[in-house]
Order: sequence, then structure tokens, then C-alpha cells
Amino acid sequence: MKVGIITFHFVNNYGAVLQAYALQKYIKDELKVDSYIIDYVNPFIKLTDALRLLPISSNIREITSGICSFKDRISRMQKLAGFINRNTILTKEYHNSFSLKIDPPSFDKYICGSDQIWNPFITFGICKAYYLSFVNVSAKKIAYAPSFGTYKYSFIIRQLCKKHIMSIANISSREKEGVELISLITGKECPQLIDPTLLLTKEQWHHIAKKPESIISDYILVYIVQRHDESIDEEIKQIKQRLNLSVVEISRYSYARCGVVDSCLVNIGPEEYIGLFENAKYIVTDSHHGLIFSFIFDHPCHLIYGKQFPTRIMNMLNLLGIKTLYTDLIGSSIEVFANQETAKSNIGKEIEKSKDYLCKAILG
Repeated sequence: MKVGIITFHFVNNYGAVLQAYALQKYIKDELKVDSYIIDYVNPFIKLTDALRLLPISSNIREITSGICSFKDRISRMQKLAGFINRNTILTKEYHNSFSLKIDPPSFDKYICGSDQIWNPFITFGICKAYYLSFVNVSAKKIAYAPSFGTYKYSFIIRQLCKKHIMSIANISSREKEGVELISLITGKECPQLIDPTLLLTKEQWHHIAKKPESIISDYILVYIVQRHDESIDEEIKQIKQRLNLSVVEISRYSYARCGVVDSCLVNIGPEEYIGLFENAKYIVTDSHHGLIFSFIFDHPCHLIYGKQFPTRIMNMLNLLGIKTLYTDLIGSSIEVFANQETAKSNIGKEIEKSKDYLCKAILG
């Protein structure tokens, strides 16, 4: 049997690349099934990735830092692509959905997911390829934990989603809101499944982790992907003083926070990204995958609220046993992992449910 996976594997984003790697690795190593990532490169996402290389900001220091770090950011993109090329099995490349439709790769079963592949704001409208529209009607289609990203859709968008979802035999979603939306528009019940990065163990992630040689002392890791006001700097400064540790930041533009960050890293690949999370003593993040890897490596985490796509953060917090309301997080931060036993028990159950889903969908 051969399985094809279509997801966000080519983007300039650590979480997207690592979830694609994790899903294929689990299917190949644990289910013993040959799996391939369909090398479909959505042209709109490719364009927005290229535009993000430009330091688009109203902050002069950030613009200057972005210009000075341009080569490092190009190198980071190359490292992300290199990781996928080295560690996954790809089909030939498809530059648009038309080429995928006229000459689709041949597999016994097809999987779409995970990540925000069903978010029309990311793909410039509904991208039919991510709903497996290119697949022969007789082939089995499986959706593994795709995310809609946001759930405020017009009636027309919902009907288009319904049209494509109805042809998928095994349907699931990553967030509770996605499960509810699918049920609302299709009448289908579907499970809520975890992000693929949680399918791999701490030991499996350790196997690929590399700690940057320049980091020799214990540190607080800062990984912030959204824009916040300068009050965040003060929060980090207070944590630094309390723990008496240096601060290392995985940075987008090499814009070091004044008087806070001791080491600002831009040009790192996924292996170094994992290594930085594994070896940190404390994490400060607003990222969904930052929160996940904090849990995987058993580190306390200072979670900063971000306005962009908060539902995935809320769902992860619920699994970790952190009971909070969306409105309570606005403009605030929280300490995560107050109850490790509850978190490990909850997520352990979700991991088993997700593995059982994949086993039945692929091998059944």
C-alpha cells in the first residue's frame, strides 16, 4: 500500500515543516506503510512567503534589522526546504492545482492535513487541492486534523467547503470549532485529533535535535511569532531577573529586544529549532507549536496571548488542563503546565485516539 499526503510542507515556518515531517514519519515507521508527501506548492503561499522576506514594519529598528539579516533569512528558508528534502519522501513538484489535476500522483489512499490547509485566508480562497479534489473518486480520501484557522465564514464559503468535504470518507479536524463547523455544514460527525507533532515521542524529537554551538549556558528561550507592544519586553525582562538566566530568541528579523535578549538567532534550521526547545530551562512564546514543544520537552512556559488565530491555542490549553476563557486571555499572559499529570493524561488519551484513527483509516 502507498499513501499520499498533501499539506503545508514547503513554507517558511517551523511548525508547518515539522508537522509534515511528523505525520509522514509516524505513518512510515509505526504503521509500516509507504507514504509520500505530494509536493504541491500553492502559488499564493509561495508569494506571501517571498513577501515576508521584506521587513514590512512601521518600526525603523525592525526594518533596519530586517535589511541587515536578509541573507540569514534566505538561508533559513533554504534550511527549512533542505530539512524536508533530506527527511521526507516527496513526489515530483506541482506548481499549481491545474498540473496536479491533469497528472495526479497515484496512491492507494490520500491524506489531507494537518495545519491550516482549509483556511481560505492563507490559500487565497478555498484551495480544492487541499480537499483532495484531484483524486479519483474511487480512491479513499482521509482528512487528518486539518484546521480552518478561523470560523467566521460566509454562507457561500461554507457551502463550498461542504461540497468538497462530502467526498472525504474519513473526516476529522484539529480544533473543536472545526469539528462543530463540519457537523453544522455537512451533518457529519467527526473526531477532534491532535497536531501531528504530538504523534512523535520526546525521544524521537531528541534524535533530530541540534543545540546551536554558540549557546553554552542555561537559558530562557523566546519564540514570538506575532507583533506585540513593548510591554512584552518588560515581561521577558522580569522573567529574566527572576530566573537569573540569559535570554535566547528565535527571531524573524534579528530585531533584538533592547536590554532583554542576549542571543538573537535567525539563521537556524528545524533541527536547531528543536534543539533550542529541548535544552531550554524556560519558554516564552505566543506560538501554537511553541506551546506544543514546551509540553513535549517538559518545560514551564510563559504563554503570551496573540490575536491571530487563537482557537488552536485555546484547544491546546484545554488539553493541558488549563481552564481559561478566551476573553480572559486578551491582553494578558499565563503560566502553563501547573498540572503536568493532568496534561500528560489528557494528551496521552488524545494521542491514542489519533493513532487509532490513522490505523483504521489507512489499514482498515
